[in-house]
Amino acid sequence: MHGCRFHIEILAASGLSGIEAHLADCAMPLQPYRSGFNGQVILRHGGDIDEFEFDMDPSATEVLHASGSIFREEPQAWRMVESLSQALRLAGFPHRAAMDNATGDGLFREIDYRWGGT
Repeated sequence: MHGCRFHIEILAASGLSGIEAHLADCAMPLQPYRSGFNGQVILRHGGDIDEFEFDMDPSATEVLHASGSIFREEPQAWRMVESLSQALRLAGFPHRAAMDNATGDGLFREIDYRWGGT
């Protein structure tokens, strides 16, 4: 299975402090982590799921970037992206997310939550 790639941008100038309470229902195995770089709370892979890759680095700007791969069928992969979006919404973070698959057959989905003040 080739998997699906995702990318998420989050408006969070001070990091993701406050998301902790909303991760329990997230289908992605993520945990909050306080960065040693600038003290921002970011997310990192926190489970034993081999079909999931996640990368997020702290940022010196107001936008945090996360990306990764989910090596599951597209509907299940999309539900995982939606569940992270829901956690971000509940914590009040504007964000946008996109997902595509590695085969490049035109599969593309997006979420836009209050991105750019809209």
